[in-house]
Amino acid sequence: MEEFECFSCDAVFTVDHDLDTDYYKVKHCPFCGSTVIEEEEDLDFDDYYDEE
Repeated sequence: MEEFECFSCDAVFTVDHDLDTDYYKVKHCPFCGSTVIEEEEDLDFDDYYDEE
C-alpha cells in the first residue's frame, strides 16, 4: 500500500480502493484538498523548503 504525504497540512495517509491505479491516482489531500505529489516523482525538496 502506497503512502502519500501532504506538504500543506503535514498529513501522511493511504487510500485503499479496488480501482485501476493506472487511471485513478490520488491527486488531492482528503484532509485539506491541496495537491499531493506522488512518491515516485523526483522531488526537489529545495523547492519546498527554500527559505534562504
